Amino acid sequence: MSSGFFSIQIEKTQITQFVELLLSDGALNLPRTNSYEFYRLQKDTGYIIIYNTGKIVSTNISARLFIFKHLDNLLSSTRQLIIGSDESGKGESLGPLVVAAASVPGSLRSKIISFGVMDSKSLSLQRIGLIYNKLIHLIDYETIEITPQIFNNKFKHYKQSGKGLNHILAESHIEVITKLLDKTKLEQTIKVVIDQFDKDKINKELEKIDYNNVIFEQTIHGENELAVASASIIARNIREIWIDNKSQELGIDLRSFNIQKNLEQIDIEKYFKVDYIK
Repeated sequence: MSSGFFSIQIEKTQITQFVELLLSDGALNLPRTNSYEFYRLQKDTGYIIIYNTGKIVSTNISARLFIFKHLDNLLSSTRQLIIGSDESGKGESLGPLVVAAASVPGSLRSKIISFGVMDSKSLSLQRIGLIYNKLIHLIDYETIEITPQIFNNKFKHYKQSGKGLNHILAESHIEVITKLLDKTKLEQTIKVVIDQFDKDKINKELEKIDYNNVIFEQTIHGENELAVASASIIARNIREIWIDNKSQELGIDLRSFNIQKNLEQIDIEKYFKVDYIK
């Protein structure tokens, strides 16, 4: 895509309301050009493509500014503080497992959306880094970085007691959420959204904590929630920074490192989750 294209993410339940706002301010409703589009609008020389996932793409700066103009109106009723948690490195052998929790006040939602925050898997590494640098100066967050060496020891110990990856994830998610809640004023009801991976194990960890005015919600595709997407970006960027730093220290590009061919070249357990290597 050219540099004029820009993407943001809103909640799927807000699509109809947002389209109505744009149409009421002069946007034209055009025929869709493919089955993936939910709406295609035009404002002046720019186009606005809206997908049923809540992803919105603007094709030039005027369309982008037109979208931002209406974000505050769309989000004016969303004033609840929401905490979201997500992880990076769960399925990859290289690098640490990073779990993050991010706190998004309702008053900052439109600003954070304007950064282009969405699930980190949908973003380039360059874009993740740019958004990360904005987020960490704007919102409260907590992270846990489990290096490969620590992960390998923990995973081995957990396997011996009949536990596995989801136990590590559940404990880590609750730990970062708890740290964030402990420094948050609980004067109003707070919603905590966790990207669902094992409901029973999360519920077991939740039994260990007790907070008033906090609602916990486990959601499939939780990254559609802005706070979870923010946590996803923070966790992903921290993991990528770790890989960059270790690659520089070793003088090796770890992302393209062939373990089978270069097994003796580095201490594998320091850089890779060994149980993931086949």
